[in-house]
Amino acid sequence: MSVISKTSQPLSTGDQKVDGLSPSLFNSWLKLPFSDCIEQAPSISRKLKKNELKKVGKIPIIDQGEKFITGYTDNNKDKYNANLPLIVFGDHTRHIKYIDFPFAVGADGTKIIIPKLFYDIKFFFQYLNALNWQHFGYSRHFKYLKQVRVPLPPLSEQKEIVRQVDRLFALADKLEAHYHKAKGRIDKLSQSVLAKAFRGELVPQDPNDEPAEKLLERIMAEKAKMEGGGRQKAKSRKRRTKV
Repeated sequence: MSVISKTSQPLSTGDQKVDGLSPSLFNSWLKLPFSDCIEQAPSISRKLKKNELKKVGKIPIIDQGEKFITGYTDNNKDKYNANLPLIVFGDHTRHIKYIDFPFAVGADGTKIIIPKLFYDIKFFFQYLNALNWQHFGYSRHFKYLKQVRVPLPPLSEQKEIVRQVDRLFALADKLEAHYHKAKGRIDKLSQSVLAKAFRGELVPQDPNDEPAEKLLERIMAEKAKMEGGGRQKAKSRKRRTKV
């Protein structure tokens, strides 16, 4: 499950630019207009409003928001009636979600995309995620998606692309987990080093050195003495002023 949006460049027709890949790689593949690649999705009986959402429930609610699941409902009549898996597209937000479990539809701007059978749905989902997008504010973006021509490699190649992408995403997740684990260790080490520094444990200790507790007591006594002397001088100046 993932949610991805792109905001860099506008969509183009024909050979779209795909992040990190040259359009020439797709030259051997047939490219179909987006509208010819998708089935007519079953109509949505009702879209649940925010005030109808529950924090827990039997049926998760999917909308166009950034959160993968926006809430829950217990009403079976709200369950979306379509074969799974399918793709949810945020008409305003451009968020794209791969859905493989029963759900209810929430909020305005939630579009359902069901690729035709000659597409592996995960390939179709990953291709949509790879497209560069221009953000047109809170306007409708599905009309720009209709300008896309989607490559149609053989089904076996689609499945291999999906396998490789999933493998690389899994590797990226593992590397991210290692990074956070290492960062946590470094943060703890930094705190330990600072604590040892202020305890004087980072340099060899001379047994003849004055203990830190005694040094602190002497510093406090000298400070009190200086403050007391300052008060005496202030009183003396005040008496001279009165005379």
